[in-house]
Amino acid sequence: MSDKTSVIVSSEEVKSEFAEIELYVRQVEVTDEDGKTRKFNAYHTYDNRNHRLDVGFPQDVKNVPTENCVIRFKRSMANVDRARRFPKLWVKEIIEIKSLPEPKDTLPF
Repeated sequence: MSDKTSVIVSSEEVKSEFAEIELYVRQVEVTDEDGKTRKFNAYHTYDNRNHRLDVGFPQDVKNVPTENCVIRFKRSMANVDRARRFPKLWVKEIIEIKSLPEPKDTLPF
């Protein structure tokens, strides 16, 4: 007989292991004093208290988004740096990227 113990994980525990955030992407162009122009994407989101969080990805992250989207990641693969004006959420691995629905241009009246 083997001493294998089965562990039953509830769906609530699985949901809490992952997080989803709406990610907003903005293209930034910076000109140095030497006249060199750099282009990069700046990312931000909002937490559950509607406070702004900048978002960053280490260089080894492969599937970095280029447009507004919803990203899903493991909570254990992210941390928040609060020693800044706007705290920065560092995401080390993205599991899934979902595109945001396009806003409707119709007016209600």
